Amino acid sequence: MKVVVTGAGGFVGGHLCRRLLGEDHELIVTTRRLSTPFPEGVRVVETGEIGPDTDWSFVPDGAVVFHLAAHVHRMKVDATDPGHFRRVNVGATRKLAAEAARKGARIVFLSTVKVQGEGEARRAYRESDEPAPQDDYAKSKLAAEEVLHESGAQHVSLRPPLVYGPRVGGNFRRLLDAVARERPLPIGSANGERSMIFVWNLVDAMMRCAAGDLPSGRAYLVRDGLDLTAPELARRLASALGVRSRLLSIPRLMVAGAAATVGRRAAVGRLFDPLRVDDSLFRAEAGWRAPFTVDEGLAATAAWYRETRARTA
Repeated sequence: MKVVVTGAGGFVGGHLCRRLLGEDHELIVTTRRLSTPFPEGVRVVETGEIGPDTDWSFVPDGAVVFHLAAHVHRMKVDATDPGHFRRVNVGATRKLAAEAARKGARIVFLSTVKVQGEGEARRAYRESDEPAPQDDYAKSKLAAEEVLHESGAQHVSLRPPLVYGPRVGGNFRRLLDAVARERPLPIGSANGERSMIFVWNLVDAMMRCAAGDLPSGRAYLVRDGLDLTAPELARRLASALGVRSRLLSIPRLMVAGAAATVGRRAAVGRLFDPLRVDDSLFRAEAGWRAPFTVDEGLAATAAWYRETRARTA
């Protein structure tokens, strides 16, 4: 295939590019700045910060475009420029979709489970549920999905939950650090199950979307297949890392109070509240099965983490 990957220097984009190169596709990648090295033979297009005026004319006729580039959260930028989400996530997608429609290209769009909401205690989210995005990021991702629908371009969207794997950052990396150092974790009483997806499983699902035989315009939920509570995740990580798990059962209110003092109140919800997805629609329509189990994904993540710590020790 002729393939374009936007946001190729990111966490998911890096894994996707390795898969594509391993299958010998003709690859064009975009990056904000030419600081990320890419293998020989990859065409690199420096776009700067994408937005409504980005020039997408380099997209080849009939290509598959994996659209991963997005503004996620940068606290200083978000506080001073609340319209940044829409310019990057909606404006750039609108312009790209128009180009794809003209060129007969197909778009695989990486959205987010946050389009569905922030968690539902009674049951897992389904695609048929009314979207309920809560923050500017999630609202911009839903708006980008709507822009794709309006454009007439062939497209499929994926709404993954928490993505983990080698080179993961954010809260998952912080949990890895804490478990690896055998720090006491006050999450023993957290009983909300949450869906996750290993990055190699997500890449496999994206490749399945690129095949071109799924209904255009669909937005699918996707996951590993096993949902875990925070204590279960910590125990499995500890086992993968070969360390002891140290979990303390402390009431949520006390944990929230302590987290608020260090500006981490939102993280408490991600540890204690349920957020499950039902991905049976994607599995049925795509004929997809996650190639890696949760434990295999955690083992690969733990192996990368140990190697990284050994190099930096």
